Amino acid sequence: MRRIERRLWVVALVIVLSACGRQADEGFCATHGQSHWQHRDQQPSLVVGYEQSGRLAVALALPTSESNHSSVVSAADILALPAHCKAGELKPETQGEQTLLRFDADCGEELPAQLSVPLLQNAPELDEVEVSMTTPAVHKHFVVHRDCERAIFNLAEGPADG
Repeated sequence: MRRIERRLWVVALVIVLSACGRQADEGFCATHGQSHWQHRDQQPSLVVGYEQSGRLAVALALPTSESNHSSVVSAADILALPAHCKAGELKPETQGEQTLLRFDADCGEELPAQLSVPLLQNAPELDEVEVSMTTPAVHKHFVVHRDCERAIFNLAEGPADG
């Protein structure tokens, strides 16, 4: 279990490092987690689930306004997988005000040591993404913003959470 947790932290670190860009006011990065809920429905969200069978299920939800201009055209634009993992086809579907880009990947019995999420590098029109990562042992939920050096944890769900 600790090994999976450690690897998930490596994944989170790689995501944060992939978000490099402009430097924001440290105050913004320190407080954005408390106000993110106010525009959550207008921002992309990435859900990565890892099952013990070696299957990764990945879904990127883009607001329809963003998806019309998105430069995300393949699974590799969202998630860079290790060589032993095989990504399936990227499947777009529209659900209400969102476009979902889904794909599965098969990593066999070998858990990926790290996952790189080049999304903000490959989609310059996006400034942030809310990320939810789940393994059988751990669940992590955070925001990566292009202007912040680190992932933003401790997200408020609404004004009463602050």
